[in-house]
Amino acid sequence: MNFTVAEALRLYPLSKGKVVAGKKGLLNEITSVSVLEIPYATKFLKKGEIEISAFYSVANSEVDQLKVIRMLYDCGSSGLILSHVGMILKTVPNSMIDLCNELNFPLIIVPPSTAYIDIISPILDRLLKTQNTQLAYAMKIYDTMTNLVLEEQDIESMLQTLQKLISRDVLLFNFNNELVCQSNPGINTE
Repeated sequence: MNFTVAEALRLYPLSKGKVVAGKKGLLNEITSVSVLEIPYATKFLKKGEIEISAFYSVANSEVDQLKVIRMLYDCGSSGLILSHVGMILKTVPNSMIDLCNELNFPLIIVPPSTAYIDIISPILDRLLKTQNTQLAYAMKIYDTMTNLVLEEQDIESMLQTLQKLISRDVLLFNFNNELVCQSNPGINTE
C-alpha cells in the first residue's frame, strides 16, 4: 500500500514532469512532501519526504547543488522535484544527473510554470487517501474483534478470525511471555 515516486508521477501536473535521473529509485516510498528552501537544514527533512525546490539559494554553485543532492539522499528523501528550471536554475548540470543516477535518487523536472501548490495538493490528497484506507481497515479489525468479545467467543476462534483478517499467523502470550494460544497449531514456536 506504499505510495511511490512512480505513482506520484501519474498525478497531474507531475505527469507533465520528466525524470532526468535516478530512475532506479522510482519505487522509493513517499510519506510526505515539502518545499526545500534551506539547503542544509537537515533537521527539517524527514525520511520518505519528496522535496520540491527551485534551487534558488544554490543556483549559482554546482558544488553546493551536489552537496544538497547528497544531503537529501543521506536524509532518506524519496526524490527531488526541480521547479522553474531555466528561470532560476538555468540548467541542470551533468554532474547532478550523474550523482542522482549513481545514488538511484529520482530527479524530476516539472514545467517552469508549475506552481508548488499544484504539486503539493495531489500528493497530499493521495497520502490522505492511503491513510484513510488504512484507518478503515484498522476499524474493520477493531469492530470484528470487539463483536467477538461481546459474543463471548473463545480465544481460539478470535485468533483464527484475526489470522484471516490480517493474513498472518497469530500467537498470544501472557505477561510471563508464555504461549497461551495460537491461530495455527502447525506453527513452530521454538
